[in-house]
Amino acid sequence: MNQFQSVTLPNSFAVKRLTDDDFALDTRDKICLYSDACSMVLFYTESPESKRLLNVFKVVAESVPSISFGACNMILEKRIAEAFMSLHMKPDHPFAWCSERAFPFIIIYRNGFPVNFYDGPAEPQIMTNFCLNVACKPEFHCRNFRLIERVREEMWSIYKSKIGITRQEESFELAAAPYKKKF
Repeated sequence: MNQFQSVTLPNSFAVKRLTDDDFALDTRDKICLYSDACSMVLFYTESPESKRLLNVFKVVAESVPSISFGACNMILEKRIAEAFMSLHMKPDHPFAWCSERAFPFIIIYRNGFPVNFYDGPAEPQIMTNFCLNVACKPEFHCRNFRLIERVREEMWSIYKSKIGITRQEESFELAAAPYKKKF
């Protein structure tokens, strides 16, 4: 049995398996897509969190036809993983922020450029609402901190009320925790 069969992209017409050919790896932009569509891309590994998020991602992709969905296995696509590592080594690169997460994580792309992470719960309905109402809006980008924080707070409050958290408790977040730089 192939070691990668445990966490593979679910059979889905709605999620495209992304490879080296889908990214501008040989340019200075490195992790940009060769696509002008509004896209959500899941970057994953072989972890249990990745498997769970892949299944949620497939459900969301099948219910939101207005967005392109892609997934990239960072174990199999070594050149893409190397591109993220090279961004990590260049903190002044405009897309260096993309390299500051642990796998799995989701990046929203518009016109081929990464614009932000999905930082909400790994819950199909909330992620679907995010895709339909926020992801492709021009004002949703990594520099619009007030909007990002407001959207994130709304997503988490909906999720917490749905699962019955009434006081300030920790709830499950995506494994993609922000990377803490040590100086």
